Amino acid sequence: MQALNRSPGELRLEDIDVGTLERWRDAFAVERSPTNRTLQKYTIALGSVFKRAMRVYGLPSNPAALMERPRLRRTKEIVVLTAPEVRALVAAAESMQDGAVYLAAAFTGLRMGELLALRWRHIDPVQESLHVRASFARDVESTPKSGSARTVPMVADVSKTLTALRGRGHHDNNHELVFCGPAGGHLDPNGVRKRFEVALEKAELPPMRFHELRHTFGTLAIQRASILQVQNWLGHADIKTTQVYLRYRSQAEDAALLSEVFAVSAGASARYRASPAGSQ
Repeated sequence: MQALNRSPGELRLEDIDVGTLERWRDAFAVERSPTNRTLQKYTIALGSVFKRAMRVYGLPSNPAALMERPRLRRTKEIVVLTAPEVRALVAAAESMQDGAVYLAAAFTGLRMGELLALRWRHIDPVQESLHVRASFARDVESTPKSGSARTVPMVADVSKTLTALRGRGHHDNNHELVFCGPAGGHLDPNGVRKRFEVALEKAELPPMRFHELRHTFGTLAIQRASILQVQNWLGHADIKTTQVYLRYRSQAEDAALLSEVFAVSAGASARYRASPAGSQ
């Protein structure tokens, strides 16, 4: 029972049991609101740590192996917004800056951490692009999730909104953050998520995770761009990750193409049936 009064960081490995790990997991879930997939990855990583301790240092058991893994959704259905709904969300934002965050997330596909690490020097209005060079998470800036930098197009709505945001008066230094707190530091991700949920309700939009603004970009972009372009803009290392958006691509052009093919085929069949027997 003594171990219950201490955090995992203060315990010896052999004093950590499954209850300790599950309490840490539950606290982490409340604080960070991770997906079930993220929680499962952390559970697997913990298991690997304890396995190595058993093999190398003689730890008697692996408490992570007894943790119940969160269930993953078998379907990959995602919640996305239309372009008018994105603009309604922006209009419902608590502040101009929050609205700019939502717009940039939906119309550039940047992850929240990448948005929170974006600096004015990363914006190129001449080339109409944003350069993704860093990501902010757990109070630290690091490389983007994909491990490499990338450049994404900056559409007119985003360019206009960011120009107006910079005109507030205290964003004169190119090294400053685009989206920042009152003192100029990084925004709190949890605060951004909470205000996002309030804006969704105010705009009468369905509940969704902030990350699904990135999915909104993917589903909108795939309507006109190639899958390779969308993969590059989103920074996916594996094109299989990008392929989920193909299911949301309009089939109108393909349907028109096939309709034309079938109409031609029907005409050819009719001509064949009308030909004299034995003719070539």
